[in-house]
Amino acid sequence: MRKFFYFFLFVFIFVPLISHSKLVDQNFPYLDEYNRLVSCEIIDRPFYGQRFWTESKIAAQLSKIDVNKVSAHCPGLDVQSVLNQLKPFLDQQKLIKKNKGTHFKWIDKLSTSYRFLPKGDSNYNNNNRGQINSIINTFREDKQGEVLGLGHALKINSAHNFSYKFQELVMKPAFDVLVSNSFNQIHDYRFTLDEGYLLFDVWHFNILLGRAPVIWGQRPEGGPIFTLNSRAIDQIQITHKNPFRLPWFFKHFGTLKVSTIAGNLGPDQQTFSWNYFAGLSLGIKPIKHLEYNLSHIFQFGGTGNGIPGIIPFTREFLGFFPQFSDVGIRGTNKLTELNMRYYIPSLMGFQGYLSYFMDDSNVSNGPAFKKHFLHNSSYQAGFFISCFAFSCSDIVRAEFTSSSPIAFRHNEFLDGWTINKNIIGDPSGPDSYRFFVTWKRDWSQFLKTRLKLQWISRENKTYTINANGISVDTTFDGPAENRYTVLASHQYQFPQTRYRMNGAIGYEYIKNYQFVANASVNSFLLELGLSYLF
Repeated sequence: MRKFFYFFLFVFIFVPLISHSKLVDQNFPYLDEYNRLVSCEIIDRPFYGQRFWTESKIAAQLSKIDVNKVSAHCPGLDVQSVLNQLKPFLDQQKLIKKNKGTHFKWIDKLSTSYRFLPKGDSNYNNNNRGQINSIINTFREDKQGEVLGLGHALKINSAHNFSYKFQELVMKPAFDVLVSNSFNQIHDYRFTLDEGYLLFDVWHFNILLGRAPVIWGQRPEGGPIFTLNSRAIDQIQITHKNPFRLPWFFKHFGTLKVSTIAGNLGPDQQTFSWNYFAGLSLGIKPIKHLEYNLSHIFQFGGTGNGIPGIIPFTREFLGFFPQFSDVGIRGTNKLTELNMRYYIPSLMGFQGYLSYFMDDSNVSNGPAFKKHFLHNSSYQAGFFISCFAFSCSDIVRAEFTSSSPIAFRHNEFLDGWTINKNIIGDPSGPDSYRFFVTWKRDWSQFLKTRLKLQWISRENKTYTINANGISVDTTFDGPAENRYTVLASHQYQFPQTRYRMNGAIGYEYIKNYQFVANASVNSFLLELGLSYLF
């Protein structure tokens, strides 16, 4: 830990950098407004599949907006009204730029929250296709691993932001305590660093070093490989500052973006703790209405596990070339995703996305074709409409996911692709089907409401691969666990103040709870939070 601190200090003081600012995360309060402007073609479209977005980059886009511009596709969009909502953010960015990128916010944000989640935890069964150590609970999903467990939870966290000539250091410490449902016992407590990273530029590249979320994929929360479901990842990530085109004839292929990442999953896995991962994501926009991304992660090493040599490492790392890759290397794992995003602006600012995902597998042909695409592959499709019914106060989103029986499981990394019993990728988990629809409403610039309806079914099956290795039989088919969820959340910004309040209430009916036939549970969630922005 001391070595990392000295390295942070060295880079922060001595590396010559260009203009930069902190990352945009899921708590960025103006994300819906930004997405509306993108959907309605008021500003240029970023790469959604590799969301290494910074506040300065977004501010630069917004500063170029023509307030008199009218969207032909979103007639209900009042650009001036949106910019009025964004004014506090834009004013802050102008001040940072005026000070030549130097500012010290000893406290950027202070928050406290209370959560009551009394029941609903479950675990995945052993389906004979690999192990996974992850807790199932809808109300834990996409929380960055912050839910300690069942009971009453209190959290106090803060954000601290220091910048010297656009070199950015961000720290977000947090303290959590978990008390039993009856308030008579402290179950758990912790002091942790939710995020802590250094962000800087070198030449044409953004470089991030430290603990931060990784958002690769087309969902707002990420994709099948990386999401906001687990805690932030300890990593070094390098990406191009701006999308680019290849020279000569190749420029006609479209705009490109490349990101690379390497990191460590820490001490919290029961086998091969402190294991590593490395990967890359390749994005291309052949035309302005289409975006494709191919992402691949290779997991290896850890306590008690050897590191493969350069040739096996390369063969496994280049996992999207089936004739070159090798899935037989012991003590390694790989995850691959291909996704696309498409825009239909004339349809109320419509954005759709598709994703294909495979875990520790290669594309197969011939007799194994059916096994690969029906049993070893996962699929996802979704869309959102930024100006539903031509009202740019309403956003509607829907998504369907079908996850394969082997998704996030592994026979050697027995925790699977998880941290602290939270799946790093899509929280649907293996061998599941999920559908949800959400509706967001801006009642005013101060009050926002979100309603989510979700169904998810997780299978209770055991599989056997035939001796020929190209077909799979179901040897046990038990009752699937089905969850039906309603979740309503609200956010209120107190006028003329820096206080923001949020709350949520949810109800879930669980059928065949913990995969027991006819067992049912009624679960609920209550959340309250208060933040002050300095």
